[in-house]
Amino acid sequence: MSEIKDVLNIFEAEDTVEFWNNGDIVPTQSLCRFLEERIVFNEELDNQYQKYCEDNALNCGYRSALAFAKSLGGVGLYGDGEPVAINTYNHENSLSQDIQYVYWEDEDGSHILLEVHQGGSPMGNYGVPVAFDVDEYIFMDNQGQIYCENCEERWFFDGCHFISDSGDRLNDYEITEEEPEYPWKVGSSKPISNLLWVDDGHNDHCPYCGTVLKFGGY
Repeated sequence: MSEIKDVLNIFEAEDTVEFWNNGDIVPTQSLCRFLEERIVFNEELDNQYQKYCEDNALNCGYRSALAFAKSLGGVGLYGDGEPVAINTYNHENSLSQDIQYVYWEDEDGSHILLEVHQGGSPMGNYGVPVAFDVDEYIFMDNQGQIYCENCEERWFFDGCHFISDSGDRLNDYEITEEEPEYPWKVGSSKPISNLLWVDDGHNDHCPYCGTVLKFGGY
């Protein structure tokens, strides 16, 4: 993880989730953890890209990354169309930093040239593109799960709501600022009164046992 963090200049961040009294649930995925699970540095391809920019007197950036992928005969996801250019700022995502990348597939697999936003205006201030091998889960930047480490209950994000395997929607619970009696205290196996306790730190507590809930990727 430290190698990816250092190469891309990723800020320190953890997977977190904040709950607000208006019912909003705001998850954040650690970019470093997200990428660690999906990409592998490709030194040979990275050197090729650097040489391509040098030979063609191009700046190493978004446009040259796209031109390079096309020069290799790269195609889009599942072999459809041309290489794909993505900037996560342009769609809803839960990453701790925005990224932009060019994704393409060729006979050697799937690849990206990836840049990490370093703060300020999303129109600029990205790092130099770095080449990685990647899987299609790179596109799953707005998915994850809220879970309880104690009783192992979990709710998966479907793009709108957090839903458990049994169909229990975390978004439907009534928010309370007071700690309720939890099932383990009263001998029940079901949440009590559909209450979701949100404390002063915007931490949500599991409606089954009262443990602070956490957020993470699949």
